[in-house]
Amino acid sequence: MKMSKKGISPLIATVLILGFTVALAAIIMNWGTKFTKDIQTSTSESATANIACSQDVTFSVSGVCKDAISGTYKITVANDGKAELKLFKVRLYRDSTNALGGDSTGVPIPSFGIASINSPSPGTLTSIKKIDLTPVITINAKDVPCSANIESYGDLNGDGSDIEDACL
Repeated sequence: MKMSKKGISPLIATVLILGFTVALAAIIMNWGTKFTKDIQTSTSESATANIACSQDVTFSVSGVCKDAISGTYKITVANDGKAELKLFKVRLYRDSTNALGGDSTGVPIPSFGIASINSPSPGTLTSIKKIDLTPVITINAKDVPCSANIESYGDLNGDGSDIEDACL
């Protein structure tokens, strides 16, 4: 009884190994290209936002009072920068452990304009002592918060007298 040995020749084995190697390299290159493009895009968007926020966003808060009817706070803001301030992320503090956050309401504040915005409803928070505002601008049709440009009004260690009890 004679056994026959069957297998693939070394030439065919080498061609198969090369084929698998080329296919695997193509898959890795495709993934790597997409990955680096995504990183480049997000880095570019972040850099553009940081530059716009640092160069074009300057504002100040000139007064805060409580609206007796709605219970919200009216915040008078002067936009001293080149960018339109679309809205603000508002944080209301009663003390260092009790805070409420949300988006402001009102019209966007144009460049070098002054306007009053409304805070989110303070709910159960009474006697607000401090308010933090983070401006939001629009860059390439995206709303971008400028978290390095936070402006505060009032003092947590004070008695809250900076914030008027009623708007005129």
